[in-house]
Amino acid sequence: MKKFDRQELESWMVELRKLFDEVRLVDPSSLRRLAFNGDKLVDTGTLCHEVWKYPQRCVNCVSARALSEGRKQTKIEFIADRAFFVVGEPFDVGGRECVMECILEMNDFLMSSFGDNIFRQKIESVNDKIYKDSLTGVFNRKYYDEVAKGLFCSCVVFIDIDKFKGVNDEYGHGAGDMVLRAVAEEIGKNIRSTDGLIRYGGDEFLLFFTGRYLKDAFVRKMKKIRDDVASIRFAEMPDIRISLSIGAVFASGKLEDLVSEADRQMYAAKRSEGHISVCSGEDDDH
Repeated sequence: MKKFDRQELESWMVELRKLFDEVRLVDPSSLRRLAFNGDKLVDTGTLCHEVWKYPQRCVNCVSARALSEGRKQTKIEFIADRAFFVVGEPFDVGGRECVMECILEMNDFLMSSFGDNIFRQKIESVNDKIYKDSLTGVFNRKYYDEVAKGLFCSCVVFIDIDKFKGVNDEYGHGAGDMVLRAVAEEIGKNIRSTDGLIRYGGDEFLLFFTGRYLKDAFVRKMKKIRDDVASIRFAEMPDIRISLSIGAVFASGKLEDLVSEADRQMYAAKRSEGHISVCSGEDDDH
C-alpha cells in the first residue's frame, strides 16, 4: 500500500480534480468521509454513501474492495437516472489506512447506446451475481471476503441450522434448499436495511449490525429470530422442525475481528438449553 504525507496527497488530489468531478477520502470500515485536521486524518461524521443518496452501504463498495485487496478498484454507480464511474485506491496516510475515491459522471453517449434502464439493469444484475447467494438471495461469502469483513460493527451473530444434514439425508437436497431459503427469509424479516445477512457457508449465516442496540433489545431480537424460524412449517414436509444455534458478540469492532468469537459462541449455544449464547465486550455471557 502506498504511503503519503498530507502535502503529497493533497497535491495529487488537486491534479485529479482536473479530471474527475469529485475526489474524496473515505474510511470504508466506518463508512465515513475523511478530512485533514492539521496533518491528521479525522472522520467528518458524513457517511460516504450519502453522496449517492443511499440509506445504506453500497452493495458493491469499491473502497472496501480496494482496502481488502490492497489495490485500485473500479465500479459504476447510479443516482436516479445518472451513472458515475468510480475509482477507489487505498493509501496509508500518517499510519491511517484510507481510500481515495475519484468520481466521474459518465457521458450521454454511453448511456444512450445501451438505454438508461437496460444499462442500470445490467450493472445491478452483475452486482447481484457477484455478491448475492443465488439460492437464498442474501449476501454470499465473496461479499464477506471482499466488502464486509473490514466494516465496523456493533454486534456480530453466527447462526447455524441444527441437524441440517439430516434434512438432506432424509428428504433430499431439494428439501434442504427449501429450508435454507425459508430460514434466510425469516431472518431477513427481523433485520433492518442497514444490517447485513451473509450466507457464510452451507447452512451457516453471518449477521452483522452497524447501528446501536441496547443489550436487552439485542438479546430479544435473537430470541425472536430463533422462535420465528422454529415456527416455519412446510406443507410438503410436515415432520420437519427447524432449530437454530445462535452465537453472538455484543461488542464494537471490525467484522473480521469478531467472527471467530461469534463462531465460538455458536458452538456454546448448541450446548445450551435455549440455543443462544451472547458474549459482550465485558465477557458478560447470557
